[in-house]
Amino acid sequence: MIVIYPDTNALHADLLMRRKFSSEFLELLDEGVVEVRLSPVVVAEAGRQVREIVEATRKEITTSIAKAKRALGLSESTTKALISTLAGEIAAVGDKALAPLLAHDACVVIEWSDVRAQDLVERELERRKPVLEKSGQSVGLRDTIIWHGLLDLLDALDSGDDFVIFVSADSGFTNDGALHDELEEEVDGGWWGGNRLRMATSLAAAVLEARKLANLIGEREGTLSAALINYIESFDGSEWGFFLRDLNVSDYGASFPYGMEDAMLISVDGVEVDRVGDGNPAECIGYADFTFSGRMHPMDFQDADQSNLEMTGGDADGIEVFVEFTARAEIVAEIEFDLESLYAEIAGASVSW
Repeated sequence: MIVIYPDTNALHADLLMRRKFSSEFLELLDEGVVEVRLSPVVVAEAGRQVREIVEATRKEITTSIAKAKRALGLSESTTKALISTLAGEIAAVGDKALAPLLAHDACVVIEWSDVRAQDLVERELERRKPVLEKSGQSVGLRDTIIWHGLLDLLDALDSGDDFVIFVSADSGFTNDGALHDELEEEVDGGWWGGNRLRMATSLAAAVLEARKLANLIGEREGTLSAALINYIESFDGSEWGFFLRDLNVSDYGASFPYGMEDAMLISVDGVEVDRVGDGNPAECIGYADFTFSGRMHPMDFQDADQSNLEMTGGDADGIEVFVEFTARAEIVAEIEFDLESLYAEIAGASVSW
C-alpha cells in the first residue's frame, strides 16, 4: 500500500481541486495505485482558507460593482441583481474545500493524534521542528499535530510493501526538499525505519514518486520468485548433511530412507514457486523434485520403502548397493528484499518432504 499524506501547503494552490495537477492526482486514486490520508488539521485549515477567499472575493466584487455603478451610472436594480447572483455563486463554493478528494473512496481523514499536551508544550518550548521561531515567538502547533499524525501512520504500517509519501514544502518540515535532520531522527527511531517514508514537495512530485514505487512493488513478486528459484536450483550438487549451512538451511526436516549414506543431490527438477509472502523478509514457498545418489547396506535396501528408491549399482548379496532416492521437497525461505535496487537475499530456509 502506498499512502500519500499531504500538508496543507501542498494543497493550498488548488483547494478546490480543479487544476491539472489535482486532476492527475485524483486519476492516480481512481487507478487504485495509492490511498490518501488527511490530517483533520489539513481539512480544517483548507476549509478556513476557502471561506476566507470567498469572503475576500465577495467584498472585492461588491466594491467593484459599486464603483462601476457610480462611474457608469448603472441602475440600482441591475447592480443589486448582479451582486446577488455573484454572491450566491461565490458563497456556494465556501464549503467545497478539497471536495473531490474528500468524496473519493481512497481518501480517509485520520483521527486526531493522541499526543499528550505536555509533549506539545515541551516541543514548542524547546523549539524542536516543525516548530519555528518568528519575531521571537514559537509557531507551529498545527504543524506539530500534522507531524504526529504522520508518525501514527508510519506506526500502523504492517507490510514491507507499505510506504507513506509526505507532501510538504513547509520550512518547518523540510530543508532543501528533504526532511529536517531532527525529524529524520524521529522517523529512524521507529520500528519501521526511515526507508518507509518518502518526501515530496508538491502533489505533482508525489504522483511521480507514487508511480515509481508502484512499479517497483509490481516487480517485487517477480524478483522474489526468481531469487527462490535460483536458491532451490543451487542445491544441485550438494552433499546432504544434517545442516546445509552454506545454503542457510536452519530447519531441516528432510530425512532419507534408513541406512542411506553419503547422499549427494544429483538432480533438481520440477521447480515451482507456490507462494510469495508479504513483508520483509518475505516468507516464500517453493517445491522441487530432489534426486540423491548414495549407498546402502543390502539388508537396509530390502527393508526400505522402494516406491521412491532405485538400486543403480552394487550387489544385493554383497557389502553395499548404490541407490538413487527421489522426493518432492518443500522449501520455505525467508528472503530479504531491497525495493530500490530490487535485490533479494536468502536469510534462512527450511527443507522438508
